[in-house]
Amino acid sequence: MNNRLRNHLKAAKALQEQFRNSSESADFAQSLAASSLDSHVDELNSLLAAEEYRPVVELVDFRINAPGLEHGAMPLGLLAKATNEIRKMIGHAALRLSEGGLRKHRVPNELYTFLNLRLVGILPGSSRLLVVADSHRDLFDDGIAKHALERIFAVLYSGGEGQDFLEAISELGVSSTRQLRNFLHLLRDNGAEIDLLWKYAGLEAGSWHGSSAAISAVTTALDLAELTESDDIELEGVIELLSKRERINLKLPSGEGIRILYPRRLLPHVSELHLDQRVTLMCRVMQTSNPNTGEATTSYELLEILKS
Repeated sequence: MNNRLRNHLKAAKALQEQFRNSSESADFAQSLAASSLDSHVDELNSLLAAEEYRPVVELVDFRINAPGLEHGAMPLGLLAKATNEIRKMIGHAALRLSEGGLRKHRVPNELYTFLNLRLVGILPGSSRLLVVADSHRDLFDDGIAKHALERIFAVLYSGGEGQDFLEAISELGVSSTRQLRNFLHLLRDNGAEIDLLWKYAGLEAGSWHGSSAAISAVTTALDLAELTESDDIELEGVIELLSKRERINLKLPSGEGIRILYPRRLLPHVSELHLDQRVTLMCRVMQTSNPNTGEATTSYELLEILKS
């Protein structure tokens, strides 16, 4: 597949060079053909980059549309800020997944090394940043980079509204939410829109069209949202659901059902539990609210299994 793409790209570039060397007084039809060929070369470059990294990475195409970026030229200051926010956003989401805790301020270098985040291409067609992270997916198709991206996309999908939004940012955590907000502010301040396309193994895993209105809605909601930790609490109940995807559903003696998140570091302990088992868990309580709408939600994160 890669060889075939390279051959197509080589032929397209050769034809592109012929157009460039042709007379400057080319007619309209020839100019139109040259423009179409430029787009074809850009698309082949994108496909080749995706194919080369396809087997082992999560690939996200950040297609940024803004005045002055029509031909793929991006100011270095904007590029540096954008890639820095993307790096921290994914890094903090991965840290929340692996270690837990709402307010982790620093992502260890070891985690960044594990994710191996890198910019593999800057393509025309507005300005397209191709960012990849090592997948490390297991036999169950689970991986830290995958779930970090899922949580980021969940916030975007919510549109900044309702319980879905509050639950999404409580799962993402304060630090990653802040970096996502900063990234969206960067886009809005530069009059930009964005199309996000996430791929794994050549297949689409997620996408989001960030129009000016969509970016503004999510950014405003993130500006107003409040995430706070309250006192830790012991919860006793019966396990109704166990998920390898960092979730436990617990039924309390009152009959109320609650959802508890747990970090990946606790997976060996959680895997020893079973359905219908009565347990006592030490959990951290987190309150998430949107003062603009008056909505609020309470979530719980597992700290320790006290009795099983």
